[in-house]
Amino acid sequence: MDVQNWLFFESPSEKSAKKEALLLLPNDKAMIGIDKIGIIDDLIDMSKRGVAIKIICPVSEINSKLVIRMTSNAPNIRVLDGMTPQRRCLLSMGS
Repeated sequence: MDVQNWLFFESPSEKSAKKEALLLLPNDKAMIGIDKIGIIDDLIDMSKRGVAIKIICPVSEINSKLVIRMTSNAPNIRVLDGMTPQRRCLLSMGS
C-alpha cells in the first residue's frame, strides 16, 4: 500500500466513533490494503455496536468479496460505489 498518496488517515478505534464514521478510499485496492491491517474488522465491530459506517470506494471484482463480507456481517455498513478514483483517504469520525 502506497501511503505517500494518503493525505489524511486516522485509524478507527472502538472508542473514537460513537454515532457514525465515513471512509473515503481512492481505489478498489485501497480497501484490500486496509483489510490487511485490520481496519475492516474494526469497522465491522463498530457497526455491530451501532455506529453507522459509510465507505465510499470504487467497487470492482478486486474488492467485491470484501464488500459482501462487510455488508453481510455488519448491520450498519453501507458501501457506496465511488467511480472516480482520487489520491486521498479521509476518515471522519462523528461523536
